[in-house]
Amino acid sequence: MKQTTIIYLGKKTVFYSEIEDTLRAKNISVERFETFAECIAANRESQPHLLLVEAPEEAVSGLALCQEIRSQYGGLLIIASRQDNIDFHILALDLGADGSFKMSDGPQYLVSSVLALLKRYIALHSVKELTFGPLTIDSRKRDVFISGQP
Repeated sequence: MKQTTIIYLGKKTVFYSEIEDTLRAKNISVERFETFAECIAANRESQPHLLLVEAPEEAVSGLALCQEIRSQYGGLLIIASRQDNIDFHILALDLGADGSFKMSDGPQYLVSSVLALLKRYIALHSVKELTFGPLTIDSRKRDVFISGQP
């Protein structure tokens, strides 16, 4: 299976550096873009396993960004925000985020949450095809083939 990839949308800050260091130590590739537009313009060959977005300071801008990203990206989406207001986080989840966390909880808590989500997501979305001589079982599609015949 290919290496797990996360894209971080946000500025290069101490918060980001701590997240990046921890994830890379766990053999997870991290790419950073300042904006979602930059990420799209990079024309990546494959989608990341997870998009981690540092929401703008203004709550409305953060929620609008969440909605924009979700309309174009179907993978895991995590929002990290300086907003302590629980309503912001509830709305982020309602708009399609898979997780919404307060940055004040610290980068280690966020990384632990990201790793837990990735573990479950990758297990559910990994291609599992087993071959025993002429017998092939594709557990994802629930198909069985003998010498290539269903």
